[in-house]
Amino acid sequence: MTSFRRRNLPQFLLALAALSLALTLGLAGCGEDEQPSPPAVTSPALPAPPPLPTLAPLPPLPAPAPLATLAPLPTAAPLATLPPLPALPTPVPLATLAPLPVPPTPAPFPTIPPLPVPPTPAPVEVKDRTLTIYSGRSQTLVHPLLEAFGQHFGVDIQVKYAGSASTAVTLLEEGDNTPADVVFLQDPGSLGSLAAEGMLADLPQATLDKVDPRFRDPNGRWIGTSGRARTIIYNTEAIDPETDLPSSILDFTAEEWRGRVGWAPQNGSFQSFVTAMRIQLGEDGARSWLEGMKDNDAQV
Repeated sequence: MTSFRRRNLPQFLLALAALSLALTLGLAGCGEDEQPSPPAVTSPALPAPPPLPTLAPLPPLPAPAPLATLAPLPTAAPLATLPPLPALPTPVPLATLAPLPVPPTPAPFPTIPPLPVPPTPAPVEVKDRTLTIYSGRSQTLVHPLLEAFGQHFGVDIQVKYAGSASTAVTLLEEGDNTPADVVFLQDPGSLGSLAAEGMLADLPQATLDKVDPRFRDPNGRWIGTSGRARTIIYNTEAIDPETDLPSSILDFTAEEWRGRVGWAPQNGSFQSFVTAMRIQLGEDGARSWLEGMKDNDAQV
């Protein structure tokens, strides 16, 4: 019996599978629409895949090199111990300032007595109450003074203005026929030319005594009414007077001053200055200086 079961088992399984298929088909045919069964498709048998190539075994990895042994870090030197800061000295206490002394009360200024009022001078006796003056001084400088004089004494002032030199020439030409009563010039040179020709009258001694003898005519024919000092005017930004200016005006003829000096040859005061040089240096000395200044390109 055991042998029979071995031989008939595949046939039994095949019959059982066929019966199951027939039942399945019969149940499927009980539907509303009966569709024909598609023909069975027999797929061709797939070829057997080629066997996979046998991979060569991987070579063993080389043994890693041992890690280098790092040298140990040097031991850091210990920090130097700083010496302690010295103790600051005890500050000296500030001196107590003495209170400022109270200044004494200033003495009151003395009361200045009023200036005495000068007595009114006696009126000047003028023949026709008209005074004709020839003036070589500038009108803008002296006319207010002359007007005040005329108003004070009740005199009609008539003034003729011109240069000092030309006024002296006019008086010499008019001679005794000049209408001038007074001549008022700005330099003694022109006055000297008039005195030399006898055109000037002697002045009263009281008038002469009002002026220092250095500033009046030795013969008493004229007096000075104002003073003048002749000085060098220089650019303070370009010249140091202690080191740059010469000690004498005669030195301006030197080459270093070429074209740097100005003068006014036609000015009456300058001509009087040259007259003083003629007196002190002589005719030749004054001429030599004038020619030297001209050759040194003095600017007019």
